[in-house]
Amino acid sequence: GLLTPTNLASTMGMLRMNVVGARATRGYQPAIGIYPLQSRINHSCLPSAIMTVNEKGSEISYTGGMATVRALRSIREGEELTIDYNSSFLGSQVEKRSHLQEQYLFTCECPLCLKCDSG
Repeated sequence: GLLTPTNLASTMGMLRMNVVGARATRGYQPAIGIYPLQSRINHSCLPSAIMTVNEKGSEISYTGGMATVRALRSIREGEELTIDYNSSFLGSQVEKRSHLQEQYLFTCECPLCLKCDSG
């Protein structure tokens, strides 16, 4: 269809919420990608999995652009798969939760954040 201000804003919002950043390997600029399946995985500050993009040792390569999701612990049948959207965020849990609200427009209600609320 035609590009309108409304669908442009909607598209930009979807991109902002679902892009995945990757750090640069030697000689390459940092990049982002959109992974439709992985973008459906919800956040938890205590994730059950981690997502990487073409990891080669301690570096990430852009060749092929494949994202991989790996379990961080045993996951029970029927349990929701979660990743940490802010795994590199350095700050308190309160600051991290605020950042999630600003960046992704939701209030994290994972067990760790609920524990911070109650105590």
